[in-house]
Amino acid sequence: MNAYPNAPLAWDRTRQMARRLGVDLPRAVFDGWLTRRDLDGLLCACEACGKPGCGTEEPPDLPGLCWNHCDLESLRL
Repeated sequence: MNAYPNAPLAWDRTRQMARRLGVDLPRAVFDGWLTRRDLDGLLCACEACGKPGCGTEEPPDLPGLCWNHCDLESLRL
């Protein structure tokens, strides 16, 4: 996760999207619902995406915007 130069930005964006769905990513890793490798994949997808709007308070429709939506949705409680 720290090997990527844009990882802090990708982490913030991924975490914001997860929070909008009610998902706590650190808790998901701690509880074993998400592996560190899976989390790395989420960050890589976010980093590669480049779509505008996910860093804003009111993003466009989440499913249409976020490449990680399906994975994050599966972590919802």
